[in-house]
Amino acid sequence: MPTPNRTHTAAVAAPVIALAAVGLLGMLSAPAVAGGSGGTTAGSGENGAAGPKVVGAQLAERFLGRRALTPPPALDLKEAGRIRGAFVEHLASELGGVAGYKAALTSRPAQKRLGVDGPLWGTLFSGGLLPSGSDLTPDVGIALMFEPDLMVRVGSTAIRTASTRGEALAALDAVLPFLELPDMPFAAGVKPGAPELVAVNAGVRAGILGEAIPLRGGEGWERRLGTFQVELMDPDGGALGQGRGASLMGHPLDAVLWLRDALAAEGIELQPGQLLSLGSLAPPRPVAPDLEGIRVRYLGLAPDGAVEVSVRFAAPVR
Repeated sequence: MPTPNRTHTAAVAAPVIALAAVGLLGMLSAPAVAGGSGGTTAGSGENGAAGPKVVGAQLAERFLGRRALTPPPALDLKEAGRIRGAFVEHLASELGGVAGYKAALTSRPAQKRLGVDGPLWGTLFSGGLLPSGSDLTPDVGIALMFEPDLMVRVGSTAIRTASTRGEALAALDAVLPFLELPDMPFAAGVKPGAPELVAVNAGVRAGILGEAIPLRGGEGWERRLGTFQVELMDPDGGALGQGRGASLMGHPLDAVLWLRDALAAEGIELQPGQLLSLGSLAPPRPVAPDLEGIRVRYLGLAPDGAVEVSVRFAAPVR
């Protein structure tokens, strides 16, 4: 099975994050098991529904084995959050620990598509973050998707008290092109809403990181972050879509502040070096079996010209 191409290295000099693919490669080496409508309801058994820790661990095991998930029926957000805690704890032990956090569904069209009222968040794992130019097989997930994203890196603990875009910007030290590869891991017949998405950590599976661009004051960064655009292409330059920074809650720095507040409400304080994924810049699309790769070009983001992030898909080993 192909391994990630290591000739492209992501320049992410964060003190507590190693961008290793160990956990993701472990998933790639595991046999894929078709889920479909046969996916069992996590936590169900002879004695009825199990507690959230058991359910979360069971869902995580299925997720790691690429078997479709069926969360418990009639979930509410509070119970889903407890399940997510166990789900994330189990995955973190396999995928290299917590690298940062993701804001999901940060645009109104995305929220409308899934029938939710606002953004959600999830946890990113260092083992799932790979450098630009990596090779993957398209069956790395259960129902793998792709979406252009934007990543920023926390520079100081001042992010915890920032109240304006300018203060948030000052507490960050880098912005990175990011191609997220989320998973919609549900069995056939499951119509996910907010509780189901929360329970499975907002579908975090993998992502491709571009080169870190230092954020330095006095260079018009607040304006650039709000006005940059992206173009999605296949490896030959064929158009796959486009997007813009303003789709992230009106401005990416607003998404930073929302994510900070959402995490703080759960007792999570951001740490220097952590990465923050700010949401999809264009509607997510499934990774089709014949898709050979994806390139995302960021226009108007870096001061010295366009930057790109890319991934190649190799045929899965049967």
